[in-house]
Amino acid sequence: MTPFLITIRSIIAKDFRLLWPIVILSAALFAITAFLRAEYMFLRIIVEQMINLASALLIVSVVQIDTPAGLSRDWLTRPIAPSTMLLAKLLFLFVTLMVPSFASHTIQVLRAGLPLEEALFAASTTLTSAMFISVFLVAVAALTTSLLQSAGVMIALALVFLGFTAMPIGPMRRVMEGSSIGSTWVPVYGITLVAFLGSLTTLLVQYVGRRTTISRTILGGTLLLVMVTPLAFGWKTVFAIQSAVAPSQSENIAFDLIAKGECSRSGFETVLEVKGLPDGWLPMIDRIQLEHVDAEGEFREVMPENRLARPSKADGTKWAVTHLWDEEDDADESNLRLLLTLLAPDESARIALDGEKHGRPGGITCTSNPDETGKLTVLACVVPGAQPAYVTAQLDVPDSDIVSSRPPDYAPHILRNAFDNNHNLLLPLPAEGANSATVTLFEAVTHLEREVEVEMPESSCGGSTPTE
Repeated sequence: MTPFLITIRSIIAKDFRLLWPIVILSAALFAITAFLRAEYMFLRIIVEQMINLASALLIVSVVQIDTPAGLSRDWLTRPIAPSTMLLAKLLFLFVTLMVPSFASHTIQVLRAGLPLEEALFAASTTLTSAMFISVFLVAVAALTTSLLQSAGVMIALALVFLGFTAMPIGPMRRVMEGSSIGSTWVPVYGITLVAFLGSLTTLLVQYVGRRTTISRTILGGTLLLVMVTPLAFGWKTVFAIQSAVAPSQSENIAFDLIAKGECSRSGFETVLEVKGLPDGWLPMIDRIQLEHVDAEGEFREVMPENRLARPSKADGTKWAVTHLWDEEDDADESNLRLLLTLLAPDESARIALDGEKHGRPGGITCTSNPDETGKLTVLACVVPGAQPAYVTAQLDVPDSDIVSSRPPDYAPHILRNAFDNNHNLLLPLPAEGANSATVTLFEAVTHLEREVEVEMPESSCGGSTPTE
């Protein structure tokens, strides 16, 4: 064995002798989550929070045993290269945290009845996220000299992060409201990448150069950059990135968009209808703007928020956009500018609503039960592997509504959280003769930007005058 490997082994062995109680505690908690039954959800949440605390404690403790901050550690005077020390710490954390985490998640998926390859894929996606977070915590620990100091910094950062995400006019909120819900992976992974690269740079400067002040400046700059990064992801940028990574088939798809103005209880609404799509396809309105064009050809953006569009037909081919008209509106023309995603069915399964587990091996499996109020049927489904872009369910009766389990996710397959594979769909209680439902998995086929002119009604709507 080379001197380099002997040094690495000695550092890891020394750290284990000092921190073995925390290592054993973390391993025990991972083992509990691996074999904890699904119905003990509250207990699982408690155990997972304990894992987070134990992991953070282990990360900070192992780094600060031989901290590069300050001049009081004896390893600084020994012939141990800083890069060797950093590598030893990262290997220790990989063995004591990442390996048990990977094993725990793999066992959980296997116990759910999925094949080994699906379990390994699900565990690897979760492990990647954990590694990114761990590198950031290692960077914080390397810049502080005590456990109390590290805890104070982490609490302060957590409060800043909560305020950053909760501010009504904050950058992240603007991103979430200004772009497609299904494309929020773009700014989220952009922020994650910035934080990871900044943390890695901090560690290299701190360990190799032993420049604590400079390293703290780099990490502080990274945090500032994380806070302003969402501003770089306007909806046009997000749409461009989403379109670039998506498998576009727009040249093979022909369909029509028809927008008609109609009177409603609120005064006026525009109904957008998508015609000509293949059977079973779903159009998803990701972002929509209403523009008025006056006689001089100048337009005014009236409604930039996409959250005002809602499905108005069971098959999802009609969308209603409600808005109020100002009495001073003198628009000669109105247009809808929208981002549209076309979803194609990838797999479906007919599920009997008899309380038993149905599906196919290695595919969708669902169990139906009435909810606590007795007014709805809860269809609890498990979808193996990388999660689809969209999951829907529909009672097998004419004109029944389509329901979904969660918002769409247009991220590439490898970035989707394969471990979060539970989908709870709330269906109306089956009517007479409705003894089954169809669950469908959709994939995003293409992302399009379109503009369509609104056909205005001839008469006014409750005092509002859409046309002069």
